[in-house]
Amino acid sequence: MNTLRLASIALALLLLPACLVTKGTSNKSSGTYVSSATLAQITDGESEAFVVDLLGEPSRRIEKANGTVVLLAWDWERKVSRKGAVLLVFAGGNEDEQRATTWVRLEDGQVTLVWQDTGAE
Repeated sequence: MNTLRLASIALALLLLPACLVTKGTSNKSSGTYVSSATLAQITDGESEAFVVDLLGEPSRRIEKANGTVVLLAWDWERKVSRKGAVLLVFAGGNEDEQRATTWVRLEDGQVTLVWQDTGAE
């Protein structure tokens, strides 16, 4: 009886590491991330060319019919996924998402307003 019990425990300990824990992380970003330091470089009166040189081409461009007011937007998104399993019995995971849109308002080709909308889910 003692030998059978000892053999069962030994077998369980040998098999346990093979399925004990699995884990993984995935990190995906898309778009143009604009830091607060970069945003601070864009001041009233700067030209559209300066802004595009600094940030790259915008994700969106919205123009008023007469063309005097333009909104430029740079979208950014990051998703971090974490997954794990223990003994192949319990599995879990979570996903964090961050988003930001940087907006620049131009009137007659000059910056008049800069702001950033941020969010997390």
